[in-house]
Parts: sequence; structure tokens; C-alpha cells
Amino acid sequence: MGSSLSILIVATDQEEVFHIIRELKSYGFSPLYQIISNKEEWKIRIFEEDWDAVLVSYHWNKEGDELELLKDIQTHGLDIPFIILAAPEDNAKALALMHVGAADIIDKKSLFRLTQVLERERRELIFL
Repeated sequence: MGSSLSILIVATDQEEVFHIIRELKSYGFSPLYQIISNKEEWKIRIFEEDWDAVLVSYHWNKEGDELELLKDIQTHGLDIPFIILAAPEDNAKALALMHVGAADIIDKKSLFRLTQVLERERRELIFL
């Protein structure tokens, strides 16, 4: 059995979610996850678990509420890594979220660094 990982995924594209979960499983994780696709679900689910990470698909909705979600985590004092999944053409805009506290940006088309970033964040939570 792989290493368990509790993840809140903010996305509306089910194919993207499938790729995220497949990537995690292929590296030996046993992800326990919830998928949310609107702000009402966010307000409930963010407090339901002790999440290991929040994965947010950049442009998950038309309003572009990624910053609002990040600020919500910070306002409530939640120590949860906030990781942005963005297409390369959105990286410059997504970088602004790192300047205000997002943990990292992952290329949503390849997910190449996803497991390494999650492992890094897990180690930081343990040792800090």
C-alpha cells in the first residue's frame, strides 16, 4: 500500500482530475481526495479535513478566484500548501500567486513535478 495523501482538488475538468490522481498513484501514493468546483463547496470542504495540500487548477472557474481561495486559507490560519496547476502560458500570471503565498506552480499539461513538490511540502510540514 502506498503513502496516503489527503488532497483537496479545486477543478472543473474531470479529465484533469483523472490525470492528477493517476500521476499520484503511479508514484506510490494512495490519495484520499475531494474535488470541488465552486466556492460554496470550498467554504465547507476546506474545514472538513486536515489536508496535506490544496491543488488548484488555474482558471478553474470564469471568475478567476484563485487569489480569493489562497487568502481564505491565510485568513483562517490554515497551514496547507496551496499548489497551482497552470498551463505554461499562464505561469507569468500564476507567479503572482506565489508572491502572496502559494507554495508552487506545476505544469498542468505534464504534472512532471507534482509528486516532488508534494513530498517537499510534506517534509516541510513535518520538520517545521
